[in-house]
Amino acid sequence: MSKIVYPNYKNSLINVSSSLFKYYDLETTYSSLPILDKYLEKKYQHIVVFLIDAMGEEIINKHLPHHSFLKEKVISQITSVCPSTTSAATTAFLSAKSPLQTGWFAWQQYFKKHERHIILFLNEDYYSKEKLAVNIIKDELPYESIFDQLAIKKPQIQAKSTIFEDKKKKFLSLNKLIRFVKKEVKSKKETFTYAYYPKLDSLMHEFGTTHKKVHKLLLKINQKLERLSKSKKDDTLVIVLADHGQIDTEKINLVHHPDFIKTLILKPSFEGRFTSFLVKDEEAFKKYFREHFDEHFILKTKEEILNENFFGLEKKTKFEKFLGNYFLIAKGKYLLEYNVLKTPSKKSGHHAGLSRDEMNISLIVF
Repeated sequence: MSKIVYPNYKNSLINVSSSLFKYYDLETTYSSLPILDKYLEKKYQHIVVFLIDAMGEEIINKHLPHHSFLKEKVISQITSVCPSTTSAATTAFLSAKSPLQTGWFAWQQYFKKHERHIILFLNEDYYSKEKLAVNIIKDELPYESIFDQLAIKKPQIQAKSTIFEDKKKKFLSLNKLIRFVKKEVKSKKETFTYAYYPKLDSLMHEFGTTHKKVHKLLLKINQKLERLSKSKKDDTLVIVLADHGQIDTEKINLVHHPDFIKTLILKPSFEGRFTSFLVKDEEAFKKYFREHFDEHFILKTKEEILNENFFGLEKKTKFEKFLGNYFLIAKGKYLLEYNVLKTPSKKSGHHAGLSRDEMNISLIVF
């Protein structure tokens, strides 16, 4: 069982973005990261952030040799947010706000108004896969990002993201990502560039964290960023980090636990390794947990989750409507799914739990 790591909201990816917000004189409620602030004491013409999805500290350690470029450029270890998942973590990073402040908690959340479990990034029903006619996120979960604040307060800065910059609305390949960044840092304007790369995460979901394809891609990422480092000028600062890591998992399908499902008001929401439940029969729910899941999951009430600062340092949130009254959080290799289809999920690697593999992130600067 991997060591459990709790989010540290004084040393997390939110604090990295708070350092950037501080650098640009933007508003943030979270403290900045002192070690990064020292780098930002110098005025740069260009700042680039590479966010490599799922490239957590343990993933780097598994695949890169000791004297590799990325390892040598690590300045600190930080944590992800909870849950350690892209929708929560990238939103937290881009806004310098906690999941409690934005309402972006997980891959899928239950919207009572629409009576649906909705995948936030895809705007579709999680269980039926039906695309929605209205834009739920735009209407109900808007947030102010660093790009929004820069546009208002620092319009002279050329701020760009590589997310869907190509005309086909697809993520950029690694080579195109590097070319995009190189073009931005040649600009005579002051620039801020957010370069997001999802392929590593996708590969590990499909093949697991130790597959040769994952190893090959990590080596390629390391090589490309080392070359970028050698070609960039002193007026450019590059920050590399992940939103979370990944861990190899085994699945428990709750379809095979009908007595457990009977204790619920709604189907499970959030994540397989950080699952939210709206429970109607609390005693039966807790009894079933003790008999079947206690070895592999931590049981928390909503009150405990809030009091123990899982989702941020705030004690109250207007987004409590998304929280069930109980949570199961993975402490080992298992994840929960509720898949009524005959074909089970084939994903091998996953995240959103509290393991060191999922929570720890290397902060890399060059």
